[in-house]
Amino acid sequence: MMRKLWVIPVMAVLLIVLFCCSAAAERTGKLSDTISWHISDTGILSISGTGGTPDYDASDTDSQSPFSGNESIREIFIDEGITELGNDIFYSCTGVTSVSLPDSLRYIGERAFYYNGMDKINIPAAVETIDREAFAHCWHLYRALIHRSNAVIEERCFDNCYTGLYIHGWEESTAEAYADANGINFITWSRFGQCGASVYYFVNPSTGELVITGDGAMDNYWGDTSTPWEEQCDDIRKVTIGDGVTYIGGSAFSSCRYIETVVMADSVTEIGDYAFSGNYSLKDITFSGNLETIGYYAFEFCGDLTSVSLPESLKTIRYAAFVCCGITSISVSSGPVKTWNFFYPYGAEELDQEPEYNRCFVCRVDLPAGIEDARQAIFAYNPLSHDYPDFFLPSDVTTIGAEALSGTKARFIWLGSDVTTIGSKAFAGCSGLRYVYLPEEISSIGTDAFPEGTVLIVNNAYGQQYAAQNGLEFIMLEDPYGGNG
Repeated sequence: MMRKLWVIPVMAVLLIVLFCCSAAAERTGKLSDTISWHISDTGILSISGTGGTPDYDASDTDSQSPFSGNESIREIFIDEGITELGNDIFYSCTGVTSVSLPDSLRYIGERAFYYNGMDKINIPAAVETIDREAFAHCWHLYRALIHRSNAVIEERCFDNCYTGLYIHGWEESTAEAYADANGINFITWSRFGQCGASVYYFVNPSTGELVITGDGAMDNYWGDTSTPWEEQCDDIRKVTIGDGVTYIGGSAFSSCRYIETVVMADSVTEIGDYAFSGNYSLKDITFSGNLETIGYYAFEFCGDLTSVSLPESLKTIRYAAFVCCGITSISVSSGPVKTWNFFYPYGAEELDQEPEYNRCFVCRVDLPAGIEDARQAIFAYNPLSHDYPDFFLPSDVTTIGAEALSGTKARFIWLGSDVTTIGSKAFAGCSGLRYVYLPEEISSIGTDAFPEGTVLIVNNAYGQQYAAQNGLEFIMLEDPYGGNG
């Protein structure tokens, strides 16, 4: 009897372990040799890999998708590389509220999202076919964006969706024909339109190119003023500014996150404020050969922008024009250059104890000789640096915190005239550092502020004393402070 009682809890434990292992196994898996999936604890289903998923049959328990009837899935993210979604793959995933489809997707199978709960769906331009009942009975679905003008939309694709469903698509497209035939509201995207007094635009949906043509200045799109291509933003991959256009409007392409290439005709002389702000995918810019002005925040948050070639004609770069980009290289298309120094952003008076925050934006670069106005922080938060750049800090910095610029790649550091205090280890780990200019007002330097071998250029007795006490070479500079470059 005692023996049997001992067996019961052991079996219970084994059952619990088997159940847990089974549950864990259901959280990740493979749909094919090249496609895998994972469901997070918060109900996010991610599918990654290459190629198409298998077809499934929701009516046959032996042939159902691993997600069929799973009410715990809240969001579906399908990564780039997936080209086809098979039949019944997300059948009756009623808890789904959001779906993200990749640009690589070409086919959506029969009943792929049958009985799902999302309220909108953005179908990329690469999708050639949306098969029967793909989104049928998605009772919350009120908005479907179909970006391909000739996509095949099979029968009953959007049957029994939200009663106020409307479809966005191109004029005279298959999406418009489907909407008309099935009594669904349709909103037309225009391929053509006006974006200035004598400036016009054209969107080519098959290539993803937005062309601006005409004469004179584009309009600005500030505040609540939407661009006429707002609904097509996710389709645009290239912007071409044609000959005759002189001004690129403020916020004209702001947050068109998939733009990769911008080409400007030589007629462009000015880029408006925030013009390309938030173009995360922007990689290549051909600037106008007659460009004179780049506006405030014009290219902020262009994270994929790693290099720029600026024209000789450039005269003004306004505040934070390239803030938070990925720039590592700046060149000038032709002609002589002059040195310009870029400082810390936003008028801060101290460099705090945040070395990772500070080291990435103090730099010195070469710009066209004609530059007349380059505001602070125009390249702030870029990883821009030469192997050993020179750092110049402006006169209104008074305090450099402990470790504030530690690890920075710098050969020569010129401190501004108002610096009085340098924290301990402020420049520790600056392996390439050779010279540091200390201003006359310096009165406090922490321990181990400079790496071994640094030569201090000093202006007062305190600097000389600090160098001697810490075993550093120094050069006594008798001339008064002469500016920062």
